[in-house]
Amino acid sequence: MACTAALLVIEASRLAQSRPPGRHLAMHPAVATAKRRIEHRLAEGRTVDELAAEVRLSPAHFAELFRAEIGEPPARYRTRLRTERARLLLAETDLTITAIAMDLGYSSSQHFATAFRRETDETPSRYRRRVRQRDTDPGAGLRGPCR
Repeated sequence: MACTAALLVIEASRLAQSRPPGRHLAMHPAVATAKRRIEHRLAEGRTVDELAAEVRLSPAHFAELFRAEIGEPPARYRTRLRTERARLLLAETDLTITAIAMDLGYSSSQHFATAFRRETDETPSRYRRRVRQRDTDPGAGLRGPCR
């Protein structure tokens, strides 16, 4: 639980600092809509073309606008959110890795494990063991923040 709280604080801080300097606080409505759709439907692998069509922009303009507003392309944003959600599910639930993979829209647990490892440098199983060991080890908080 302490790991989850630390991750939430880190993410909130990152989000607060994620807007490029000099940008207005208001986000372009098309980007805000697409961002919400990605966040609420992580398992659906929408393409840039599909997202652009939903917000009535050309794919090139949408991709450029999304990257300027969010700081990363839509696909990278979705991958990062899926990884963050996977970390939370691995740390806080007893769901199988296959169930988590399916919940997040991966075609197989192997595809999920490959994507997770690419993002975190460790397998889902190893991440779960490490986080749970840290949560049960009273001195764990003294060794630094969650990975």
